[in-house]
Amino acid sequence: MLKLSEIRQLHIELTTRCNARCPMCMRNYRGSEFNSGYPMCELSLADFKHIVTPELLAQLIQPEAPINGLVPKVFGFRGITFNGNLGDFASARDAVDIVEYVAEHSVPVHINTNGSLRNSAWWARLALPGVTVGFAIDGMSDTHKLYRQDTDWHRIIEHAQALIQAGGRAIWRFVPFEHNRHQEHDCRRMAHELGFFEFENISVIKIDVEKNSELAEALRVKGLPTLMIYKQGEMKWRQSGEQDANTLIGLVQEYV
Repeated sequence: MLKLSEIRQLHIELTTRCNARCPMCMRNYRGSEFNSGYPMCELSLADFKHIVTPELLAQLIQPEAPINGLVPKVFGFRGITFNGNLGDFASARDAVDIVEYVAEHSVPVHINTNGSLRNSAWWARLALPGVTVGFAIDGMSDTHKLYRQDTDWHRIIEHAQALIQAGGRAIWRFVPFEHNRHQEHDCRRMAHELGFFEFENISVIKIDVEKNSELAEALRVKGLPTLMIYKQGEMKWRQSGEQDANTLIGLVQEYV
């Protein structure tokens, strides 16, 4: 079991609140009605400081401590990732104050968001050293809204521009569906023109283990389904068992 002193990265859900109504999100009952049983809660700045102390923040940027004589490898992003699996980062009241607190301790921060809430001045405050914001933009204005329902494409672009113009680092995260694949080139070009630090798209590969038994054995697949995330040939995450679509999208955005 990992000891507290061995932690080098944190993945945090600041809130369960979200403005979006993505069809396959666990927040929505059968992809439409909001699930009234879904708990509404979030971390305040005071809560966060109580849990993530200056001592813990300092630890996140320290070299890995040997475990049984071996130095473990940290997979994925090192520092703090504010996820978007349960709610959107910008829905949290103290979101920017929390990021500023973390940045004061020189800890890298990665944020996943739909980017539709708040105003440009709010997003410009996130132009801090070591902070990267990943905006979920799944196409141009006519296709983005089909999955990222109740978000405003034009406001997202405006907010990303505000961050970039203030000197911040933004990533355009594009999840391909049948309805938006044809716009990937246009999105990539627009991301470059607007000054996004990076454009990321996701590819999904399905493997039939019955027809590829040797590969399944090499990958040590024991249960179905087994899900894996790779980046540049390196495995970043794996888990057996079913996951809802929005959780998978959040995981991909987090690790890729």
